[in-house]
Amino acid sequence: MWQDRIVLLFDDLFAIGRQVRAVARLLREAGAVQVRGLVLARAPWRGTDRQGTLDS
Repeated sequence: MWQDRIVLLFDDLFAIGRQVRAVARLLREAGAVQVRGLVLARAPWRGTDRQGTLDS
């Protein structure tokens, strides 16, 4: 079903991308030529603050 297709994934919230990457990987393994993602919102990343130092 996904052979030689270009697939567009829709997601409501992108947090760290693990779920989108996993689905994209499965679609490529199923034969999709290309997988793109469209996200409505992105959760704030909590890895660093505005000065570039790691949050505790």
